[in-house]
Formats: sequence, C-alpha cells, structure tokens
Amino acid sequence: MRKRYSLIKKKRSVILNKIKDLLAAKKEISFVYVHGSFIDGETFSDIDIAVYLSPMPAGTDSIYYEFALESAIEEQTGYPVDVRIINKAPLSFKFSVLRSGKCILEKDEDLRVAFQERTTSMYYDFAPFREQYLKEVLKL
Repeated sequence: MRKRYSLIKKKRSVILNKIKDLLAAKKEISFVYVHGSFIDGETFSDIDIAVYLSPMPAGTDSIYYEFALESAIEEQTGYPVDVRIINKAPLSFKFSVLRSGKCILEKDEDLRVAFQERTTSMYYDFAPFREQYLKEVLKL
C-alpha cells in the first residue's frame, strides 16, 4: 500500500511554487498542469504533473524525460511525483487533466488555449463513438 500524505493548503501552495520555479527554467516546457488528489483530495500519494513540450526536443525519449523530471521534482519537494508529457497522451487523459487539473505554469497562453480547445472539441466529437464502443464491449 502506498503512503498517503496530508498537507495544509499553504504548504501545498509552497510545493506548487517550487515545482513551477523548477519547470519554468526548462525552455522546452510551454505549460504545466497539476492534477489528481494533490489538487482535489485531502490526502495524496503522489503529485501528478502533466507537461506540454514545445517544441518537442529532437531525440527526446519520453519515458526518460519524464523520469528525469520526476527525479528533479522529488528532490526539490520531498514527495513522490508522477510526470506525463501531455502532447501525445491519450485523448481521455488530456481531457481529464484539463477538466480537473490546475495550470501552474503558462509560457504561451495562445498555445495552451489552442491545445485546450482542440482537446475539448476532439473529446466531445469522439464521445458518441466511445459510448457505443463501451456499450458493445461491456454489453450494457
């Protein structure tokens, strides 16, 4: 079982600022969302972070990039972190992050808004197909 942490709002804000400062120094990161239980729960087991890279650095191996960011953020905050590059994430994950997450860093508002609009539009355009698929697979 994973360890659960409980922090007051002020302490969470301090941690978010540490994360923001660390990631702001990365040229390739355009915007960052924090999502999951760290944002909306009383307790959390890790800090879920979604980053958008622009441009995606040539030769970037996503998993190693995510691990490197996780390590750097964990070192700064003292808490477990789960980082995902949101650029090529599944549509349902992108939508979930946008719907329930909190943007803590935005270097390019136009890019973030375009990403949000494109993701939301695609999600709702695809919704009837997803529902039909789930009905057929789950026999609902």
